[in-house]
Amino acid sequence: MSTRREALRALACLPLLLRGAFAAVNEGAPRAQRGFACALGELADARGLPAARRDGEHLALALAGSEKPAAEALLALCGAADAHWLELSPLDRGGVEDGPLAERIRTAASVALIEGPMLDWLVTLWPARRSSAVLRAIAECAATGGRVVGRGSTSFLIGGGCVARGATRDAIGEARLRAANPREQGEATPTPGLYLGGEWLLDTATRAQGSALRLLSCLIEAHLHSGLLLAPRSIVACDLESREWSALGEDALLHLDLSRARRLSASIEGLRLSVMAAGDSWSRGARALRSSAAAAPFAAPRAAEVVEDALALEVLREAPVERREWRDSRARVALARTSDTRLFAGPGSAGLRAHALALDVALARGRWGELG
Repeated sequence: MSTRREALRALACLPLLLRGAFAAVNEGAPRAQRGFACALGELADARGLPAARRDGEHLALALAGSEKPAAEALLALCGAADAHWLELSPLDRGGVEDGPLAERIRTAASVALIEGPMLDWLVTLWPARRSSAVLRAIAECAATGGRVVGRGSTSFLIGGGCVARGATRDAIGEARLRAANPREQGEATPTPGLYLGGEWLLDTATRAQGSALRLLSCLIEAHLHSGLLLAPRSIVACDLESREWSALGEDALLHLDLSRARRLSASIEGLRLSVMAAGDSWSRGARALRSSAAAAPFAAPRAAEVVEDALALEVLREAPVERREWRDSRARVALARTSDTRLFAGPGSAGLRAHALALDVALARGRWGELG
């Protein structure tokens, strides 16, 4: 009986013994690092991106029918002149479920998604409202040391999604999330994303006609707390290993933080606005913005003014003041300094930029959900 009891005890302890053996074998092996996820504006140069942490192929994923650029242009688009050009069709379900293709993406050194219509990319990567093998391979590439690059309309993959316009009276918009309805007014809705860089919602100034109003409306309606607005040459480089993202492009980008804001149906108070550039970074672990630039004083206050677009990038990136108010036909805006606002001098001849300014926006008419 004792011999049988000892045999059963040995069998029960076998998984623990095997786990210890495997741990001893792998103890000296280096731990695999996670990679990078980068979101670029439509005109940003990918040659300034951090290099991938592993060797492998460089892939450029494009929609079927996209024109393949020359080697020099491909270098600016993907950060690699030797990138292999691969095309996916939103009508080809077999392409996005191809095992060999998914394996190439999963083990690639870098994968760049070439800009194209957002509707087609959504249908391609989420066929029949489910994730595809290619989509899962893109996420795994970044998680295992590769570099994933989204540009313009494909940058939504890097964060928690992007802003898409719903159905309108004239045509179906970018969003395929619901069927066209002639009564729809085309309000902004969030698309799905991979959350590689963070939980923020992302939009580009080119797609938003230069305004942060659509992004802000989508954040409020979707009850989200963080958003990024990229200028044409803005770059967000997310280091998945250190859990930090940095602004690396030639243009500054806007970071909107609604976590402490007071949201009303037609206004928002206490939104924190940060203008980020020249290596400014955000640490997800410390939950803090960082900048290495020199501090600078605030400019003199301005009088109220009327502008064409009160939430245009060019207006919000101007040298901040103690308090400034302006408006357009759609909204009234106030930007003010708070006790924890930090102001920095831009690199070289670049203008000033600030972190954690208080931004108040009140719609001139209507409600947030009615904005197109």
